[in-house]
Amino acid sequence: MPSSNLGSPAVDGARQALCRELAGCMNAGTYTIRVRIVKPENAAAEGHFYAHSGKGWRKRPEKLVDHPVVAALEETLDMLGSKPHCDEWSVRCESHADRRDTELQFHPDKIKPHLGPKLESALYGLLFRDHHDSKKDVRRSIRTPRPAQNRGPAPAARKGGAKNAGRPAAKTARTSGWRRGSR
Repeated sequence: MPSSNLGSPAVDGARQALCRELAGCMNAGTYTIRVRIVKPENAAAEGHFYAHSGKGWRKRPEKLVDHPVVAALEETLDMLGSKPHCDEWSVRCESHADRRDTELQFHPDKIKPHLGPKLESALYGLLFRDHHDSKKDVRRSIRTPRPAQNRGPAPAARKGGAKNAGRPAAKTARTSGWRRGSR
């Protein structure tokens, strides 16, 4: 299914099924999920979901058999596999003669605040950002404040501090970041 068909019922169905299964697994406490596309020689392709627990891999009850949805799921997994590693999740792909496995691993500390009934929607936004979303990764947007001893002199001792000393701080561009015409 070409990417020009984004928004088609098959792509939407594949993404919804994927997010629904991922959310079900994570709400149950499993953060490693495998999606297997099985391609038997004389039969239609199927999509299966597996959750990893302390007892190993367990097959989930939902199975995708609708050919257009399975094809869209395979393309979606290819797209996810081509994305670089990010803070919330990682992906690993493995191909065999009759099947293709895609393992999605989510970092529990990043996902736990979103657990609950709205996790499916949060996963959809996390995995399938559109072209309007920021390209910044969480790691680049975090700014750690400098320690107080390294910040430099107090505002009154800075250059121009004496002439601005009598003015209120809210009107001083150097101390508050206020700019003319910004309000």
